[in-house]
Parts: sequence; C-alpha cells; structure tokens
Amino acid sequence: MGCDRISALPDSLIAMILSYLPIGDSVKTSVLSKRWEFLWLEISRLDIDAINFSRDGEALARFMHMFLELNRGSSCLQKFKIKYAHKSHNPRLLSILSKKIKNDDSINDCNKRVMEWITEVVHRGVQHLDVEAVGIIQSHPGFNNIMYSPSVDFMPKYVYVSKTLVSLKLVNVGLEDPKFVVSLPSLKIMHLENISYKNHGGLLIIKMLVSASPVLEDLTLDFPAFTEPKEIVFWQEFSFSVPTMPKSNFDLVQGNYFTWKPEEMDLTNVPRCMKSTLVYVKINKLITEESGIKVVNYFLENSAVLKKLTMFLTHSSMEIQEPESYMKLLITSAKLSRNCQVFIH
Repeated sequence: MGCDRISALPDSLIAMILSYLPIGDSVKTSVLSKRWEFLWLEISRLDIDAINFSRDGEALARFMHMFLELNRGSSCLQKFKIKYAHKSHNPRLLSILSKKIKNDDSINDCNKRVMEWITEVVHRGVQHLDVEAVGIIQSHPGFNNIMYSPSVDFMPKYVYVSKTLVSLKLVNVGLEDPKFVVSLPSLKIMHLENISYKNHGGLLIIKMLVSASPVLEDLTLDFPAFTEPKEIVFWQEFSFSVPTMPKSNFDLVQGNYFTWKPEEMDLTNVPRCMKSTLVYVKINKLITEESGIKVVNYFLENSAVLKKLTMFLTHSSMEIQEPESYMKLLITSAKLSRNCQVFIH
C-alpha cells in the first residue's frame, strides 16, 4: 500500500497545490478526511468557467456563496479569473450558448452575480483579476465611437480604486467614466481587449486608467480588426502626454491587425516615453507589406532603448514571402537603439 506523503505537508502548502487544480477537483478533496474538509477554502487562485459549470448557474451561485461566506474576513485569495456568457447580439454565438445555458434570464442573473463577485473579491484585496465575457459586443468603427449594447456588463466601481490590484485583464466587458478620482497604485499589468466604452469615451477612460497607475509596466490594448487606422494608431491623439504617465516603467507596446494603407497612417508624433523608456514591442498580424514595414520602422527609428521588436506574420498575406526578405528591408532602417534585436515569426 502506498505511503500518504501529501498529508504530511503543512496546510498552507496543500492549499497552494489545490489552487492549481480545477475547482471541482479541489472541492472533491473535502471528503478525504476531517482535516481536508475545509482546506479547499484556503486556495489562493480561483479559476471559474461559468459557462460549463452548470446549465442554470445555480450550482455556481451556491459554490461562490459558500466560498465567499466561509472566507469572510480572509485575504488568502490572490487571483480571481472568471469566464462567463455575455448576452450577445451575434445569432451564431447565441445558438451555441443556448445549448449550454437554459435561457436569457439565466444569463442575466449569472451576469449580475458575476459583477457582485468581482466587487466582493476586489473589496477583499485580490491582486490579479481576469474577466472574460464570451460574446461579441456590438461595435461601430472608430476608437472613440465604439458603441455598447445594453447587455454589456460594466465593471464595478471598486475596480477603479483598488489598492491591491497588480494585474487587470478584461475581455469583452464595459468600462465607463466613474465620475470620481481613479486610483490604482499597485497596478503593473493592464490588458484591455475588445472593451466597450460608454458614451464614446474610450480615449478619456484609457487616459484616466493609465494616469492612475504610477507603476504600470505592461499595457496591452487590443482593438477590433475593423477599427479605423487614424483611431487605433493613437500616438498622435493620445501621445502618452498624460501628466502623470509613468515614464520609466512603460515597456511594452502590442498591436494587432495593422491592415491600413500607408497614406492613412500618421506616425509623425513621437511620445517622450517611447524615446526614453520603450523596451519591448510586439506586433501581431502585419497584413500589408508597405504599412507593416512603415509601422516597424517607426518603432526602430524612434526608440532609443528598445531591446526587442517581434513581428508575427501568422495568418498574414505577408507570409508568402520569406522572413529574410523583410529582415533586409529592416536592416536598411536607421535603428536608434544599437542593441535592438528584431525577430520575425
């Protein structure tokens, strides 16, 4: 008979191990013995897929109520990740979701609860928040003109003033001007993907969030493919000229879907932080050759401390040519940083 070595471990270490198991498996360990009955409540990471948890969401609601109630007063939860069904206007997606979830009321109830859970975990001091709504937000081309559907779930107000958040990843949800001073003193990583900005205030809200994050190191803004070039390439308009923009910490620029014609792109503005602090650049899906090379050269010629620039040609019409041919074009560019390495995938 095998030796039970796991039970010899301290509770804190067992709880850490349970944090990396699917939540259902962590809960199942509660029947192993009296000692294990409540160990799963001490997990530091909570990763919830609300879509597959239950057809009506009631099992998930009961689980979250028990977890939050029994953990009241505790600050052990460090990461909260949740993926749930957004009430989409996409007929095909609605058809898929309807097979997993009983009805629209169930979706609405679940969404309301998700926002309540987010409020609660942020209030309790969670450090890493990852929220993804599975659905397509109704949008209108143009960064500042992105529309929102009435069913979009807007982030709770606590998210804008968290003292503990270190990383924030939001996908397919909504952000709005909270009408109070935003403060995110610990935030180092911000990832905003396909966000719906209320009242066409995308630029203002992003400025507000960045300004409120004095230690921000990693900023990713992922826009829909149809966004207009003059809006998504917002160096001219945004310019990272926010007075409190962290200058020594901003080190990542990531862009997707550079599909525009060269004459549509205005890359004349060079922000100060780009010249003095930009270290890494990652560009995905450079579709057209001339526009792609223009964007890449913009970074190479204007970033004094750039260490690494990575281009991904995956699913791109530029794939038909060998990466070496693009490398030759880039070598002719006057790199401002002598130590910069260029990688093409």
